[in-house]
Amino acid sequence: MNERLNLSKVLIINGSPRLNGTTFLMLSLIKQELEKEGIITTFFQLGGKEIKSCKSYKTCKKSETCLQGDPIVNELIKKMKESDGIVIGSPTYFYDVPLEVKGMMNLCGLILSKQLERKVGVAVVVPHKGGSVYVYDTINHWFCSNNMFIVGSSHFIDRPINETIKERETENKKMIIRLSKNLSNLLHQLKK
Repeated sequence: MNERLNLSKVLIINGSPRLNGTTFLMLSLIKQELEKEGIITTFFQLGGKEIKSCKSYKTCKKSETCLQGDPIVNELIKKMKESDGIVIGSPTYFYDVPLEVKGMMNLCGLILSKQLERKVGVAVVVPHKGGSVYVYDTINHWFCSNNMFIVGSSHFIDRPINETIKERETENKKMIIRLSKNLSNLLHQLKK
């Protein structure tokens, strides 16, 4: 049997429009760590792209495609169906996820809900002046409402303000590596 066919696949979605920002850097580290574990990763840049709002999901649900012809949503639907795990990285915009992330979750969740069951979900949140708990909650509620498994790590990314930037970066990097190991471990267990 072709071993590549049995490898786990993870879709990593960057919800930040900043192409080399903190969200991108954390997701890149996850990608690197997962690939060390033999997991196939696909990186998708969502932030900064325009998503159409839903008009009639019941029709789309039957066809499993956005009938408005939204190329972003249709590409994400295809990639989500092919993946065993989905990592959603998001900055904190006014105490919640950015518009693109929320639109993607609404459309893909409505169209694919049954097909997301028993896939693994990971939320990666970049805080900004509070509100990061709501971002984490929004993403994890989406995973739960689609009957997905959720992977966490030892602590939340929001670190105490009195730490130096170097201490914060070191601690965040350790947390992302632990999160990646937890994800790869669960994916390997599910493949057995």
